[in-house]
Amino acid sequence: GTFGEVFKARNITTGEIVALKKIRIPNVEHGIPISLVREIKALQQILNPHVIPLHEHFSHGGSVILVMECMMVDLRQIMAR
Repeated sequence: GTFGEVFKARNITTGEIVALKKIRIPNVEHGIPISLVREIKALQQILNPHVIPLHEHFSHGGSVILVMECMMVDLRQIMAR
């Protein structure tokens, strides 16, 4: 997927722990990069137990935030098993 910072957060309505992937848009005036649009569309359409679901997405300043299910381990840890 697109490179971004990931933060752990709590949904204040449901109490659910989620991951927030913050993707900076370097040139906001040029629009959202097509690679990010593709990632969002793919995550919205793929329903597979091996793909982390996308709950929602929104813009915040010069970034796009993807709200996803929170995984407590990363891919590197899983592959090392």
